[in-house]
Amino acid sequence: MDAEAAAQYIAYARDDERASTFLWGTRFKETAGNRSPVYNYWWTHVPPGSDTTNPIEPANGVGVYHGAEKYYLFGNLYGTDRPWTDADHAIADTTSSYVANFAATGNPNGRRLPAWPALRTSKPLSMELGDRFATLPAADSDAKYAFLQQYLENQTAAF
Repeated sequence: MDAEAAAQYIAYARDDERASTFLWGTRFKETAGNRSPVYNYWWTHVPPGSDTTNPIEPANGVGVYHGAEKYYLFGNLYGTDRPWTDADHAIADTTSSYVANFAATGNPNGRRLPAWPALRTSKPLSMELGDRFATLPAADSDAKYAFLQQYLENQTAAF
């Protein structure tokens, strides 16, 4: 596979995942009767090195992967042999504060934390956690989001 094709596939997969996460959140809100807010996120930080203590972790060079945020969300940068940096510790402090606030109050926001808005079904956004702490669109463009929304909502196979 050439580099341009790989880059295009990665961009598609990223948008597909962001859109599907947002759409899942909107369906959850609709079926739960809006009883509680939903907070969705998109993780963007690559952990440094590799975790040789965990044989199912991806090797170096794979970029951000599913589950990469677990060390940070729970403030657990210990117990692995990854070469954590000061930036990793700062990211873990912020993300674990969101988790603690959410566990205590049902709302991840708190003093001195970047605002994490609750999901609004009319605006396809996610909260970026990791390299930045800010909202980002569910896809790179409105046209991509509309295509992915139509595609994903028309899937009939149950998983």
